[in-house]
This record gives sequence, C-alpha cells and structure tokens, in this order.
Amino acid sequence: DRTFEKYAWEWYAKKKWTTNHRRTVKSRLENYILPWIGNIPVDKISAQDVLLVCRRVEEKGAIETAVGRQNTIRIEIDMISL
Repeated sequence: DRTFEKYAWEWYAKKKWTTNHRRTVKSRLENYILPWIGNIPVDKISAQDVLLVCRRVEEKGAIETAVGRQNTIRIEIDMISL
C-alpha cells in the first residue's frame, strides 16, 4: 500500500518537533491534505492534485496554510522518491 497517507504518517513519525508543532502538522495533515490526496498512490500524485489541495485551503481563507501545505506535500513526495 503506497498511498500518500501511509508515507505522510511515516514522515511525521520520524520528525523531531516540539509538541505544539507536532500538533499543528498533524492537524494540517488531517484537515487539509489527507482527505483529498491521502488515498492516492504516491507515484500517481500530480501537480494538479497538489494545486487542488491548495485551492481548497484558499477557499477556506487560509492562504498561508495553503502555501505551507504545498511545501509539506512537496517535501513528503521528495522524501518518498529517495
């Protein structure tokens, strides 16, 4: 099972963050990223998929969050490709 969600949680588990930052990242994954692309195999995620996640966040009025989510998705996809 090579879904984005699987790798996102593996990436999350390896990070050494403060408690508050862990909570923030977890919330962003659960609320802004995984509902939309969590079930997609990582090798099938397109730039369009990432853009749609960012647009959905923007629609909620969270522009800074959208930019952050795009960066988080890009970092996770880059790590998976290693």
